[in-house]
Amino acid sequence: MARSWVSRSIEALSELVWRPPCGLCDRPATTQGFCTNCDRKLQGTLLPRDRAWSLAIADRPLLAYGLYDGALKRAIAALKYGGQTRLARPLGHTLGRLWLEPEPAGAIGAAVQRAKRLDPVVIPIPLHENRQRQRGFNQAELLAESFCDVTGLRLLRSGLRRVRDTEAQFALNRGDRAANLRDAFAIGPALLREPPQRVLLLDDIYTSGATVQAAIAGLRAAGWSVAAVAVVARSAREIAPAPKRRDS
Repeated sequence: MARSWVSRSIEALSELVWRPPCGLCDRPATTQGFCTNCDRKLQGTLLPRDRAWSLAIADRPLLAYGLYDGALKRAIAALKYGGQTRLARPLGHTLGRLWLEPEPAGAIGAAVQRAKRLDPVVIPIPLHENRQRQRGFNQAELLAESFCDVTGLRLLRSGLRRVRDTEAQFALNRGDRAANLRDAFAIGPALLREPPQRVLLLDDIYTSGATVQAAIAGLRAAGWSVAAVAVVARSAREIAPAPKRRDS
């Protein structure tokens, strides 16, 4: 169930009065959900500003907070499997601030600028109802709430449905991941009441791109198109080496 602005504000206020432990250790946390030490480790996973954006499937802009490694990998695991839902706020806020920063130079920057001009609606990658019932929440939706709080973009929580209860992607190789997710997504009830628009897909992790590709296919079948993708973390294996600078 989506949380209201009031409930999120009460949660934020309570953290100011009562400082809970860090989401990754037992030290007292700051208002961002992490202690100073763990926050410093998280900063070490950040992608350089000129590499936060890249081009993903069919040259769509992909925004990523950092690499799926170290403290950021542990933070996502704590959010998804440890019930540390409050960590979605600082991670989503950081991702939102990155969206608002000036575009990088070159072809990627031009693609990002085009995507931003479209003012896309934000659709989180959904869980299947069986998995969401077990977990009690969808981490992508929680991240999207905080992302939209910062960016002002419109959130369509039920824009997509996961109609097949697929296997966990991490256990599969690249080829099997695409087959596992084929026809896994369909438009949700929120889109049935809307004319087709441009979409920003938001998820916690980007690895092979199979999940995003399947979501794009589900949206395209209903006439919707994806302008960009935003994730908290992306696999280091998917990062292309930075181009070498030529001396003039």
